[in-house]
Amino acid sequence: MIKTDLTQVNKTDKGLWICYGMFLLVSAIVSFSSNSQDVYKAATFYSPWISHMTKLLMGLVVIFFMQFMPVRVLRNISPALFWISIFTQILCFVPGIRVNNIHGVYRTIHVPGFPMDLQPDEYIKFTLILYLAIIIIDFLHTEDTERRKNLKIKYAVATIAAIITVIPYHTSTAMMYLATAVMMVFVSGLYTRQIIFGIVAAAIVGVIGVWSLVGLRHAGVQLPWRLATVAGRVDRFIKDEPDEIKYNIKADPKTAQLKYCKISIANGAGIIGTGPGKSLERDVLPVANADCVFAIIVEEWGWIGILVTLSLYMFLLNRVGYIVKKSYDDYMSLVALSCGLFIALQALISIICVLDIMPATGQPLPFISVGGNSALSMGFGLGTIMCISKAQRTELNRIQDIEQTSEETSRPVITFDDDNEEETPQDDIIIEQ
Repeated sequence: MIKTDLTQVNKTDKGLWICYGMFLLVSAIVSFSSNSQDVYKAATFYSPWISHMTKLLMGLVVIFFMQFMPVRVLRNISPALFWISIFTQILCFVPGIRVNNIHGVYRTIHVPGFPMDLQPDEYIKFTLILYLAIIIIDFLHTEDTERRKNLKIKYAVATIAAIITVIPYHTSTAMMYLATAVMMVFVSGLYTRQIIFGIVAAAIVGVIGVWSLVGLRHAGVQLPWRLATVAGRVDRFIKDEPDEIKYNIKADPKTAQLKYCKISIANGAGIIGTGPGKSLERDVLPVANADCVFAIIVEEWGWIGILVTLSLYMFLLNRVGYIVKKSYDDYMSLVALSCGLFIALQALISIICVLDIMPATGQPLPFISVGGNSALSMGFGLGTIMCISKAQRTELNRIQDIEQTSEETSRPVITFDDDNEEETPQDDIIIEQ
């Protein structure tokens, strides 16, 4: 049971809370400005913004309660959380349970009592980290050859299960799972040379695989699930379009979103951009408040918006680094670092896709983009980091108290007996060792 003793709030990470509060402020301002398309479809002017703020509040509640969870409890329930996430992702294949067919795929399921349709792949992100951290730390702390072999199998099964259940619906997310699994082994210090070789080999295989998909697309082969979308995005990214198509938004509807992003960024060139609420592209840019929210930030806030957004993610990473440096437990260090790096990785991918540095992925900007499942998932990830930070602070305070008590008991204690007022103080001195 999680004890929410409010007297322990002073042991929480105030730096992370300030950072999260700044994220909420940015998200509230930008979402209010960029949700014009949702307002057009909504019953009232404020209902889309209120809905978004409600979901942000739900994420805040998750963080608040997560920080009070004992690390040992989090570690014990991590395997169950991961496999429950995998099971719910498998339910996306089941007709009657899955809902919201978007571009030919089902990414959500209906859960009675849950305030929104559940998107399982959002929650696999951090439950995978928690589960793999247990396996990796157990591997580091055992010399038993047979046990190490079994742990390798568990690691492979968990990673493959996460990838194959998600890749039909969200290929970029599945690749992020793979990158996370490799990154966790790398930062733990295991098999550094083998990991580097594996990364190179995986990159070669990935390039060959993508080129094969593009070739099959050109050959007219119908690719299943989202593989056709992946092949199309990569193909459009690498080929050189003629000017009459490149600079014509209506020439290819599938590239219109990226072109609107470029126009939006160009409009915001300067120190302060067009100003808050004065975006020219928010009414036509698809998912302006979700996948492409960074383009709206640049358009309305210019370089100020860019620097503030990047500074928040850099501060978050720096804070995670401080927590890891002060941590006394390998498991807590690996989990905190992996969660922080995953958040930064998703933010980086979201930004560079908007800037047309890589093919579109549909990854939201953490803590800022509109999306209830994303808000809850990122709240769980940040709450995990805060849980570890609080545990580390509590342990350091306990050690300091022990050291201080030890120093006090090792010094002579001088007391005065006031029962007999006629005696001099010098006669009543009692020295206790």
